[in-house]
Amino acid sequence: MMKDLSIKLAKEVEPFYDKNGAHDLAHVKRVLDIAEQIAKTEKGVDLDILRAGVLLHDIARKMEEEGKCENHAIKGAEMAPELLRNIGFPEDKIKAVQYCVLVHRKSKRIKAETIEAKILQDADRIEIFGAVGIARTFADLSARGMLLHSNKSRKLTYFEDTDSDSILEYMRSLLFATRKKFHTKKGWDIIKPRLEFIRNFIVQFEKEWRE
Repeated sequence: MMKDLSIKLAKEVEPFYDKNGAHDLAHVKRVLDIAEQIAKTEKGVDLDILRAGVLLHDIARKMEEEGKCENHAIKGAEMAPELLRNIGFPEDKIKAVQYCVLVHRKSKRIKAETIEAKILQDADRIEIFGAVGIARTFADLSARGMLLHSNKSRKLTYFEDTDSDSILEYMRSLLFATRKKFHTKKGWDIIKPRLEFIRNFIVQFEKEWRE
């Protein structure tokens, strides 16, 4: 995307994001940085579509959390055309951006078909790993009423298993992530040191935990 359009779109979407929390504009900017790193290693990526998709992907997340819509990906895709037209975004690329927003939630088992959507899925998922990922997860899930941990909590034993009342167990499930869960080699390369960080965090947490 041309620099001026990218700046305009960032300003256009800013009011829709929380000022703080796990899905604020800072999260979006980190996802954008990761997506651009991945894009450099992939062929045929339209950066206009990718960058716009990233900036818009969580635009309706706040609405979902406030009970104003059922699925922020669907609502965000519906909102995208007007916001893109407001900044003079190329009309022939709007549907591709909508598609990226619509399918970005890989946790919903949605298969991405375009390279831009695949990169967005990887980049967004990478944000739950590493130091910032740990902070985001504890902030988000504790706000939803989940326990930090309990020795009685159900142990999670595979990636994407979330059926536990323990935030630590949710973090433990991330350790079962594998290369095949990511579309891109670069995405997996970024994940690997973050996985090791989570592993070390869990070991230290369990050493300190008492109840």
